[in-house]
Amino acid sequence: MRWLCAFLKIGLVSLIACVSFSTQAAEDINKLMAVVGAKIEGKVITLQQLHVPIVTKDGLRGQAEVTLAFELKTSQALKRASQVLPRIRDAIFQHMHTFFGTAWVPHTKVDVPLIQEQLYQISKKYIGDDLKACRVLDLKVQDS
Repeated sequence: MRWLCAFLKIGLVSLIACVSFSTQAAEDINKLMAVVGAKIEGKVITLQQLHVPIVTKDGLRGQAEVTLAFELKTSQALKRASQVLPRIRDAIFQHMHTFFGTAWVPHTKVDVPLIQEQLYQISKKYIGDDLKACRVLDLKVQDS
């Protein structure tokens, strides 16, 4: 194994990922990170700006934007977690879309600890016991 520092460019955002993996594994991870808009730092994967439309029976009500961090117990879990990240992103999108469309009352404060626990449970289904924590780093709700 050797240290590989890969430079990824996603739109206007530049990310640097330094990971101790074989060259092929690092290239695979970099491709996946570019697709889902994520950033790797040590044992933490940050999922950048997931935009979720808030749709109710009355139509489009606004938009939620969430940034998440997945902290892993070991650096070996990084490759496996990065491979399932697109599935995690889809599952989180579906959950947030349903939550804001049905359970959330507009113009009220969002219960971030509740959402964080729900997203942890969703992510754990895909990552398994290697997931140490799922943290909501940023949550913005724009109600129209």
